[in-house]
Amino acid sequence: MLQFRTFFSLFLVLVAGLPLARAEPTTEPLQITLIAQKILIDDQGIETFGTADRAEPGDIVAYAATYHNVSSRPLSGVNGMLPIPEGMELIPGSIAPADFEASLDGVSFAPAPLQRTVRLANGTLEKRPVPYRDYRALRWKMGDLSPSSKQTVNARVRIVTTVTP
Repeated sequence: MLQFRTFFSLFLVLVAGLPLARAEPTTEPLQITLIAQKILIDDQGIETFGTADRAEPGDIVAYAATYHNVSSRPLSGVNGMLPIPEGMELIPGSIAPADFEASLDGVSFAPAPLQRTVRLANGTLEKRPVPYRDYRALRWKMGDLSPSSKQTVNARVRIVTTVTP
């Protein structure tokens, strides 16, 4: 089973640079809130949301990360990021806003959909789309965030393998 509490802690460290626990209220100007919900589909095909504490292969999890400027001054160059751990496959068409960049390593980003160059049997090079299961992070360039404003990014992933932290 994939333990999402571990993923959330990792998310906060990677995205916000925040320590895992604080004894005092944060003084950071950018507050990040991540919500993960397992998508449940009933017999009539209607979606509902459940807890995402545990997930198994085939389960779909919806992520929403909200970036809130809690300061009294504008923040510039804000980037939202969502890591996608091994064992998860990004679901195309579930990403919002639709103007995002993707990464295969969480370091280098390019506009999506990602492409890679492959050498064909005859020796020629050809660009091919990278499968969404290979994506390891998403990034949104939010730009400026005025005081007290919020922006939310969303994506869904499918659990494709069992991962043990």
